[in-house]
Amino acid sequence: MAAYLQRILMDENVQYLILALIWVTSLPLMINPLEEVKFQPISVSAVALIPFLTFSVFHSLNYTRAEIIPTLVPPTSPYARYTARISPVILSFVQKYQSQCLLKVAYVEVWATLPYIVISIFMGNASFLTPLVYAQFLRFRYFSSPMTKAAFRDLRNRLDKVADGPKVPPAVKAVYVRVRDGVIAYGDVEAAARQAGMGAGAGPGPGPAAGATRAR
Repeated sequence: MAAYLQRILMDENVQYLILALIWVTSLPLMINPLEEVKFQPISVSAVALIPFLTFSVFHSLNYTRAEIIPTLVPPTSPYARYTARISPVILSFVQKYQSQCLLKVAYVEVWATLPYIVISIFMGNASFLTPLVYAQFLRFRYFSSPMTKAAFRDLRNRLDKVADGPKVPPAVKAVYVRVRDGVIAYGDVEAAARQAGMGAGAGPGPGPAAGATRAR
């Protein structure tokens, strides 16, 4: 049962279903154009819709090409010569842009959505539970998505360069390193799964240190 539940949680569709439930039950940050302009973050709802909108576009295109067009216009139809031109165009568009767009979605999830959630807490529009749940979502995405790994890797490289700057005090750099290593250890789902699978009689697992080394 535990293994089956783990497989369900690792499924991409289940992960985004859980994320959608989070957004549905969260208080949205909306800007009223009739009110006086104040410092307010962009609507989290708008940012959160970017992944769902992107996935929906490409799923719709693939389904249209593979199912709708052949059903409405069979190959034996006199209009099949027109659809024979449309399907390759759709396929070419998907092959050219899908990977690029999904990579940008991963960057939005890591670079934009999480900071907006943190800001919303200080604005009084989100609970402290929301970033924790979203962090768990990113943890699962890091395990299952190479693009999410690339987004985290890029973020870490940029932050490392800033922390290694000559103007950064050693105390600030030390705090950053501790936070960074803690995030790496928390996100190492693979090491946690191995430790759980090995059990107490199989000896200690590789531990967070090994996970941190691999993630780097």
